[in-house]
Amino acid sequence: MLRDELPKGLGELAGGYIEPALVVLPQFPCDLPAVLTGGTPLADLAQRTCVAGDLHEIGVRMVSDFFEVAGWNTFYLGADTPADSVVRILRERQADMLAISVTMTFHLRAVTELIGAVRASSACRRVKILVGGHPFNAFPDLPRRIGADASAVSAEESVAVAAQLMQL
Repeated sequence: MLRDELPKGLGELAGGYIEPALVVLPQFPCDLPAVLTGGTPLADLAQRTCVAGDLHEIGVRMVSDFFEVAGWNTFYLGADTPADSVVRILRERQADMLAISVTMTFHLRAVTELIGAVRASSACRRVKILVGGHPFNAFPDLPRRIGADASAVSAEESVAVAAQLMQL
């Protein structure tokens, strides 16, 4: 078995147990990290779970929750969203930022293609691109090489990096 692979069905099984908790947990009071306090709407954030073909969405859904708690206007595009749909939604929503999560290294070509499509759209030239996930944690220079503006290793860091990118 390759390092990036789980036995067939295990990821989906785990996701089936974790997803309902993601819906219920925000209803409970808790101490939030300092980066998440006092947020007012800062910018629009297009959350993109993963590139076309990638179905892993739990991590980026948690990141999306961190952005919402911090006061960002977020919208979640879902798993397995084609690049042309992402560009169309970024244009329609006039989004300021696109966050892309990648779990498996074999999806890096699709990430590069998505970033290229966003950069090629005149309506999306000002969109900042934040990437995260295992491949970017393993290879810190990778975000720059594929055209992303920045990367983050955690949900909390994603909010802080995004604020820096947007000069907030």
